[in-house]
Amino acid sequence: MILDTTTKSIEITMGEAKTTVDMDIVSSWADIDTATTTYADGATDTTSNGVSVVTLVAAPAASTVRRIKTINIWNTDSVQHNVTIKYNDNGTKRVLWTGVMLVNAQLTYTNGTWSLVAAQTFQSAIEYVIDGTGSTIVTGYKGSLEMPFSGTIIAVTLLADQTWAIVVDIWKSTYAQFDAGATHPVAADKITASTPPTITATGSKSQDTTLTGWTTSFSKGDILGFNVNSVTSIVRCTISLKVNRS
Repeated sequence: MILDTTTKSIEITMGEAKTTVDMDIVSSWADIDTATTTYADGATDTTSNGVSVVTLVAAPAASTVRRIKTINIWNTDSVQHNVTIKYNDNGTKRVLWTGVMLVNAQLTYTNGTWSLVAAQTFQSAIEYVIDGTGSTIVTGYKGSLEMPFSGTIIAVTLLADQTWAIVVDIWKSTYAQFDAGATHPVAADKITASTPPTITATGSKSQDTTLTGWTTSFSKGDILGFNVNSVTSIVRCTISLKVNRS
């Protein structure tokens, strides 16, 4: 890719603001002085800036042709982003690449080709068993567990020992905040919005992969607490959270 005037450049913008950090960007090129035919290598590093335009490769100086060798963009944020790369010719902009970059994905330009490599995703299941020890589970706070890694919840499953109904809410706090439910975790710390895991009447299982309104991200060391909002006849229930580890 060539920039051959002082008004041509390459730029990036994201479709949304960062959640944690902006994306890391490193570019390299070779400048050719057309007057002396001398060559000089160059490079720059920068970060994205949310929905604001950021120049990846600046325009060359007068009498200079800039041949772009590589562009590397790494999504270091904690969420995926919509990304657009454009060729800016004195205000006339052409899209070079547009798409979604998942967390830890890397977009690379080299030898005229754009390549997107998604980070490998490791999935795990976090399970918690609520047991009435032979009697119907009673409502209220049932205990907590510590998350051993950071990640994102992508699904929740409830499995009961018999056909009836139960609603289990999930609360989250940091380890520093945790005080056995005196102030954290409590109902105000819920991550389930208005759609807590629910087995409806005459059911024995439920699964939700949409998680509408949920706060799905968590950090290593966070505490998840489990509260039974309502229950009918169920003695034992397993809640399973499918998560992508990060």
